[in-house]
Amino acid sequence: MDFNDSYEMSTSNQWNQGFVSSSSAALRTVLIILAVRRGIAWSLALSGCTGLVGNILILRVFIKLGFSNSIHICYVALAVSDLVCSLTSTYSVLYNQAFRVFFESFVDDHSHFVNLTGGTANLAFSRTTALLTAWISLERCLYVMFPLKARTMITSRVTKSVVLIIFLIVPLPAMLIYAGFNIEWTFDPERNHTVLHLFYEDNELNALNRFAVLLYGGFYPVFSWVSVTLCTMFLVIKLRQSARWRERNTGTSNSAGQAGQVDQRAKRNAQTNRVTKTVVTLASLFTVLSLPLSVNIIVTSAFREYSTSGSLRLVFLLNSLIALFFSQLNSVVNIFVFSATMPNFRIALLELFGKKRM
Repeated sequence: MDFNDSYEMSTSNQWNQGFVSSSSAALRTVLIILAVRRGIAWSLALSGCTGLVGNILILRVFIKLGFSNSIHICYVALAVSDLVCSLTSTYSVLYNQAFRVFFESFVDDHSHFVNLTGGTANLAFSRTTALLTAWISLERCLYVMFPLKARTMITSRVTKSVVLIIFLIVPLPAMLIYAGFNIEWTFDPERNHTVLHLFYEDNELNALNRFAVLLYGGFYPVFSWVSVTLCTMFLVIKLRQSARWRERNTGTSNSAGQAGQVDQRAKRNAQTNRVTKTVVTLASLFTVLSLPLSVNIIVTSAFREYSTSGSLRLVFLLNSLIALFFSQLNSVVNIFVFSATMPNFRIALLELFGKKRM
């Protein structure tokens, strides 16, 4: 064997070793991503179950407290929307992780099936939650800016009307997502029985589908996120101004009449600030927890390979699960926010479990 043959064999062995090493590293990376995906998926299911219980408790508490305050109507609407989000996300995860095997012989495309039966509803009501949060933030801003006018203008009837409009204009257009979608039962000779075949077909209805994707993927999330962020910033500034006012007026009253007026105004401000703090907390959590999903949607629109059919499929699926997990947390945390910031809610919640007020 001459030098050239020896050199070629050595080079070939090094290349093969490098190829095997890189293949093993890629395989390990894929296995790690799949394991992380599975963990996030089960965490999503757990948070969904927690959201189901939490939002049912929220509904029971506010029904017990009554709806004399218009903000309670908004909180109930928010709980209903979050309840549907928790239900559909739990269904989607459990289908993919546990029940998919039972439909393996009958469903041709599981991703389309779970999106049509649960994912679309989850998308629609997550946007409903976003618009409701935007309205709650705007309502509180109006109460802070124009307290007297807001009390006479934003009545319970007005609040019910706004909530009803949101529940109509946000979830109903989700039906357009089904435009151009076909469902067929076809015989599969390999399985020797009929299989549910789901597919999109190019026709004149695809424009409606694209409009729905633009509406739910672009307009609703961007509009609600920007609105909530701006309103939250305004409310935080007003809360700080109110705190400075209390500091300046503490102990500065000379007469009994002045002291009474200050105390009366302080009580009104305290009640307003308590509601405002609840709204600010809800809005801040929404802003933070919905940001990953909004960023994921923008990246998906910008890069074609970042999709279920692109070269970055695994990364896309992992990031989508992470974004959905954070979005799902937004449907879970409200009961903790209400318990921490609303004494009457906390008392009514404890009474549901048979614990009396001390």
